Order: sequence, then C-alpha cells, then structure tokens
Amino acid sequence: MKNMFLILLVSAQTLWALPLEFLGSPVRTIAEVSVYQGVILSLPGEFNRTKLFLTGVGLRVKKVAFIKMKIYVAAHYLNSATGIDPLQPLATIETAKVRLMKLTFLRDMESEKIRDSFKDALVKNAVDVESGAVKNILNQMKFNIRGGESLVCLGFTDANGIDTLILESFRFKIQGVGKGLVRQ
Repeated sequence: MKNMFLILLVSAQTLWALPLEFLGSPVRTIAEVSVYQGVILSLPGEFNRTKLFLTGVGLRVKKVAFIKMKIYVAAHYLNSATGIDPLQPLATIETAKVRLMKLTFLRDMESEKIRDSFKDALVKNAVDVESGAVKNILNQMKFNIRGGESLVCLGFTDANGIDTLILESFRFKIQGVGKGLVRQ
C-alpha cells in the first residue's frame, strides 16, 4: 500500500507542499514513529519521480544531567540504495544527487538548540559553517519545533553542481541555493 504525502510534514497523516510518496508498509517503528523503505519524490525537471531508498534510521538521545532524553527519530533516504560508510558519512551523501532526511521530534525544541545541533553536526563532518550558503541557512533557522512535528531536510544537486537545500515543516520553509551546501 502506498501512502501519499506533500512536503509540509507534521505526522504520518499530513500533506506536504511537494509530492512525496512513501513506499510500502513501515519497515520499522521507533518511539511510535513509522519509517518506510523508500520514497518517491516529485521535483520539477530532472528529479521528477525520483526514487529514494532508506539508508539509515536512528533515535537521537541526549543525556541531560543523569537523564537520557529522546529528542527525535531520523530517517535518511538517498537516490542510491548504497549504505552509508559510518566512518565517512558525507562521502556517500556527496555522491548522491538527491538526499532527504525526515526528523520527527519527540519533544519541543527551541530554535537556538536546533540551530546549534545542526551546526555541531556540520562541523563534525568537515562542513565550513562560515561559507555563504551554509551560513545563510543557519541564520534562517529561527523556528521552534513542537513534539510530534517533523522537519524534512531535502537536498539535491543539479547538473551544474549547484546545491539546493530545503528545510520544511508544516509552519515554515527555509531554502538555500549555492555550491558547498553539503561539503566544501
């Protein structure tokens, strides 16, 4: 059974702004969040009806004092069924033309914590957070997320090597275009 969505995702029942179709039944459920084996994403032009494959899923847990808090469930999809090298995760991501990550938040998060978390992850993966395109995206991250909301991170690279990165939830959309949005 196919589930149809549009990109402005709040939960598994919500419509998004761009056509997105989750394939099959959920292959896994983590913290009551369903994860699907694949996605068909319809973008204008060369990425129309692009099939993306699940390459990883996980639960982000943050230890605060002595308490482990569940933060979000992440599902990662690429246009290649190749797995991600855990020692060099961006090497695989760089070669993919289309990348999608769906973060379903399990608790409320303030914009500063979300932005700092993204920035820390980018720095750990050798991304220059001071480059114009990346800095522009980080500066636009002025939104709070509510528990139960999803944030979709969609990135694609056109034939000229220009990256487009879109962060979207049901309440906002951030878009950046430029070279080096994945890695310098």
